[in-house]
Amino acid sequence: MTAQARALFYVGGGGDGAPIDRILQVNGLQTQRVGREGSVDFASADVAVISVSGNGPEVQRASELVNELARRNIATLLVGMPDEVPLAAGPLVERVPASASDDAVAARISTFARYAPLVKRLDRELYHLQRLGKRLNHHFADIDQEMRLAGRLQRDFLPRQMPGIPGLTFEAIYRPASWVSGDIYDVFRIDEHRVGIFIADAVGHGLAAGLLTMFLRQALVSKRIDGSRYELVPPSEAISQLHHSLLRQSLPHCWFVTASYLIVDTQAMTLTHARGGHPYPIHIGVDGALRELQVSGPLLGLADIEDSFEQQTIPLTRGDKLLIYSDGVENELIASREAGASTPAFTPQLRSWCAGGAHDLAISICEHLDGKEGSINPDDDVTIVIMEVQ
Repeated sequence: MTAQARALFYVGGGGDGAPIDRILQVNGLQTQRVGREGSVDFASADVAVISVSGNGPEVQRASELVNELARRNIATLLVGMPDEVPLAAGPLVERVPASASDDAVAARISTFARYAPLVKRLDRELYHLQRLGKRLNHHFADIDQEMRLAGRLQRDFLPRQMPGIPGLTFEAIYRPASWVSGDIYDVFRIDEHRVGIFIADAVGHGLAAGLLTMFLRQALVSKRIDGSRYELVPPSEAISQLHHSLLRQSLPHCWFVTASYLIVDTQAMTLTHARGGHPYPIHIGVDGALRELQVSGPLLGLADIEDSFEQQTIPLTRGDKLLIYSDGVENELIASREAGASTPAFTPQLRSWCAGGAHDLAISICEHLDGKEGSINPDDDVTIVIMEVQ
């Protein structure tokens, strides 16, 4: 016990408390004697000893002291306090009878002197931790609110409704892994008979990835306008421009993006597409046959790579469906890939889902995702755009 420890000492009733006073001094405690009236410096006390005999007005004073000491979590030894006196209960309040020997009282005080200051310091630390916890709770609540707002802002970049294109039906599934997604998509009319489909996936997910995807959507150029004239930007060129837009940002930490851009011409009934590192779109024929539309294209935003994005055009027929997706759902669609094979092994569930139209296909995928283990907290964002030729 250090000489800095202090004890609050109150004596009520008969006697001057000299034996207890000596015990306190032997244990190296600085004693603060408390009178029947007046203020008390509770803040400086490490322990307290309340000694009362009889049932006079001193008991009332002692009761007030004990209740305040218990409220402040100051270890208190009661010597001779009548049992019938109501007192605040607590683990740091202990009674000994007035008949207890000086040795018994000394042993209790010695124990208090040794451990009570430590308990008091721990109590102060707990108080500060509780204050810190409240501040952190407020901080996390603010972050949660900011993330919710960011998620709403990101959703404002998504189509509020699919464009009404005669002969085409669109469905979309968009499931962020957290408040803000690393995926983004858009389906938009380019002119009277052409529609663009864009989907991008930034590395990771969360706020940083979400900001990057919103930049990508704004950086996508579908046509060049010159006065009253415009020129369509082919998908391969549009993807290449996105790649160079990212490079100009000089982003740190190896940020990269995958993307697919497709143009559907309802007049010529053709689909033209290009991609950069993104999963291949899946073409679903009217007979249920599945095939990937494989064109080469590197990841977007990585320096020192060959800037070469292939482009492919295929005819469309009535009943065809197209499935464009991010890698968060790839395992549900692709069972395996064999080296050298031109097409992968598709999952049995995908083959069964393709029997219906675009709406039924979207519902089947959603039901499957909802039934998976861990669906409430998915590992990755999921984005799917489905197109059907009517």
